[in-house]
Amino acid sequence: MDNSYTHGGKEATAYEEHRKAYTGVVDFFLSHIKSNNFLDAGCGTGHDLLEIYRRSGFRGYGCDKSDDMLAKAKVKDCASELRIADLDKEFPFDRIFPCIYAHDLLHHLKRPQFFIANSNHHLTDGGVLLIGTETENDLRVKFTSVYFPGVLEVDLARYHSLVKIEKAAREAGFSKFETETLSDPVAMDEAIMNQVRTKSHSVLGFIDKKSFQEGIARLQDDFAAGKLAKMPWQYTLMTATK
Repeated sequence: MDNSYTHGGKEATAYEEHRKAYTGVVDFFLSHIKSNNFLDAGCGTGHDLLEIYRRSGFRGYGCDKSDDMLAKAKVKDCASELRIADLDKEFPFDRIFPCIYAHDLLHHLKRPQFFIANSNHHLTDGGVLLIGTETENDLRVKFTSVYFPGVLEVDLARYHSLVKIEKAAREAGFSKFETETLSDPVAMDEAIMNQVRTKSHSVLGFIDKKSFQEGIARLQDDFAAGKLAKMPWQYTLMTATK
């Protein structure tokens, strides 16, 4: 299937208002970031860059395919430089980084191997590419898969397996790999409900109107009944070292 998803002004506003940085993921990135010289590949509206700046004072570099997303990120004034880039076709900076991270990026790419190879070319010796993604097991327990018919099928077609990612990384010249899984129950709250209502989970833009309406009706009923106090959540982090 076509992995691309258009993040125009409507989507950028929804992401800006309803998405946020995940503490555990930013902790992972910060364990590798030692200076301003790092790249957020697919930075979106800049939530991770802002959280890193607030916690460390470091102002990294960022890029995204969407002008509308970058406009939101630029307002935050938390990066050294932000550039537009289609990571399926190009790499936005000539500089060399000790750390590049891609948070929820690879499933938006048609050619993740191209981005991974480009990252290797733009890393210092011993530099790291950090990838945040979801495996099949992660996706199967995700609330969007539970409540919205067809979502799991869409996500399984979009997301690249760890085997495929590691194979591309080895072919690109990376030599060391580590993975870890974040796992912590999440309580559904009004903020997450608003993420769903505004479709700021990109997969919700791929399903038909009827499936979305049926899913959100069930979700809102269970939310109102207090049945969503603890929902499973898993996320996978990979470190590839050059």
